[in-house]
Amino acid sequence: MSDEIAVPPRQDNQQWLRWIQAQYGGPACIRRGKRLHDALAQLEQSLARFRQPGHDDDWLAMVRIRLGQLHALAGDWSKLEPLLDADSLRIVQQLYTDLQPQLRLPPAPDPRPDVLRTALQELQEAIAFFNRRWLRHLQSLDLSFYERLIADYNRYYLLEKECLLQSPRLARLGFQPLPSLTWQSLLGRFPLLPMPRLRNETSEH
Repeated sequence: MSDEIAVPPRQDNQQWLRWIQAQYGGPACIRRGKRLHDALAQLEQSLARFRQPGHDDDWLAMVRIRLGQLHALAGDWSKLEPLLDADSLRIVQQLYTDLQPQLRLPPAPDPRPDVLRTALQELQEAIAFFNRRWLRHLQSLDLSFYERLIADYNRYYLLEKECLLQSPRLARLGFQPLPSLTWQSLLGRFPLLPMPRLRNETSEH
C-alpha cells in the first residue's frame, strides 16, 4: 500500500469536484450534512418502530386492541355519544383511523352503556400506560452524540462550503443553523396520545 499523499492535478471546477468525490467521497460539507442526516434518520426509525403494528416492539399494541374492542362493542360511533362529548368522540375516531386496529376475534356488538363505559375506561388505561412509558423513554435517551453532530454542523458546515465554493455569499444561501435536539423536540415529532374523557370525568390520567 502506497504512503504517498494524493495531490490534485490542475483542473477546472467540475474536474476538481469529481476528483474530491473520487478521493474522499465528496466535499467535506456534503459528507458532514449526510452524516448528520443519516444519524437523525436512524434515530427516528428507532423511535418509529415502537409505534409500528406487528413489530416486536410495538408499544401501541394494547391501545390498538382496546380501540378495536370498543369499536366492535359499539358497532357505531354514535353509541358513544351519551358517554363522550364531541371533542372526546373525535379523539377516539381519529385514534381509530390512525392506528387501524385489527382484531383476530372481535367481540359481538354490545352497546349497553355500562359495557361501553368499561371499554372506554380500559382504553384510557392503555393510553395512559403508553404515554407514561413513552415519556420515560424519551427522557432517558442519551442525545449527546446527536448534539455533537448538530453543533459541528452549525460550526463547520458554512466554512467547509465556503472553501468549496470560494464564495461566502453563495455558501450562506439557504443555510439555517439547526436547533438543538432534546427529548422535548422528539416529543413534538412523536407525541403522546390524546386522552378521551368520559362525560363528567375529572382528569386522573
